[in-house]
Amino acid sequence: LVLLGATYGSLRDANLGPWLGTAFVAEAAGLALLAAVARRHLPEFTRDAISFLLGALTFASLALPAQLDGAWVSAGWAIEGVFVAWFAGRTHSPIFRAAAVILGATGLCKSLFFDPTLYRNPPDLFLNGRFAVSLLSAVAFGLQGRFLPAERTASGPRHAFPQIGRAHV
Repeated sequence: LVLLGATYGSLRDANLGPWLGTAFVAEAAGLALLAAVARRHLPEFTRDAISFLLGALTFASLALPAQLDGAWVSAGWAIEGVFVAWFAGRTHSPIFRAAAVILGATGLCKSLFFDPTLYRNPPDLFLNGRFAVSLLSAVAFGLQGRFLPAERTASGPRHAFPQIGRAHV
């Protein structure tokens, strides 16, 4: 968070605001590289490797909203939800599972229900940025379901939605 604030403050003070998204992508790549090096040299995920990876995910997800505006901010939340869902599937973390669902739902709901730019400049009727971002957010939310494993209980895996039409034993 300190690195995020320092980057934002430095670029804002230097009047380089249009480069904020590019700087966030570069920092995400650097942190992802550090996470990859830590993962290669450590037998399992440690808190250090996880913090590098979460930093990379945070910078990557904030790059799109920092560079663009309007409905495209929702795309950043939806994409971050997919990344966190993939990570939750790899680490079997219930906290990351919940964070992924919240991020994906936020991206989808913001693109569908709340877009202040819609009221300032009415877009084209059907094919517009809001429609494209809503479609991307819906696809991203569906991808999260592929990455998130079923919860495991003492009696076996528990799925969020049981199979309809099958007898449960």
